[in-house]
Amino acid sequence: MNFLSRLLGVDITRNWTADSGLKIKIDFNKFALCGVKVGDPVERLEKFGPAQDKSAAGHGVLRYYSRGVEIGINNGLVAHYVLVIDDYLKLGYQPFSGLCEYQGNNIAINEGTTEGDIIDYFGEPYWRSDDSDEIILFYEFKDTEMQVELSTDRKLKAFVIVAPPLLADEEQRKSYGVTKSWPPF
Repeated sequence: MNFLSRLLGVDITRNWTADSGLKIKIDFNKFALCGVKVGDPVERLEKFGPAQDKSAAGHGVLRYYSRGVEIGINNGLVAHYVLVIDDYLKLGYQPFSGLCEYQGNNIAINEGTTEGDIIDYFGEPYWRSDDSDEIILFYEFKDTEMQVELSTDRKLKAFVIVAPPLLADEEQRKSYGVTKSWPPF
């Protein structure tokens, strides 16, 4: 999505046609939703059909409430994915119920998933942020970051997949109290 489209609030998905047989799958090895990676052209997600929030779509945020998915756009490229498990902001999301794959295995991601389950699946995070509102586990990869948001009772709220990594910014690392060296690899 270009600057002018965002400024004018143009929903680029308005003419997209949904694939009624679309099976939603996230591949955590490639950070790809239905085969489309963060950083790929957003048009590759046309199979999702029109976004369910026209106003947000006009500003680069594609919300698919019925699928539990948010897709962020920057300059026509996928900038982030959010897989909503718990609609704690009460925006109207259904829990993400797509297939999840990591290292060749299907993994269970749902409202019963705990912090311990996440660590069993993905290992120890690069950083763990804990405050009175939530816990965030940061997993860092070369050019992508996965943030796992949990409630204070350690239940899964959402996955955020973003590129470039938020913690690549020194100010963000300071704000989260990161004391480990960067980059982590």
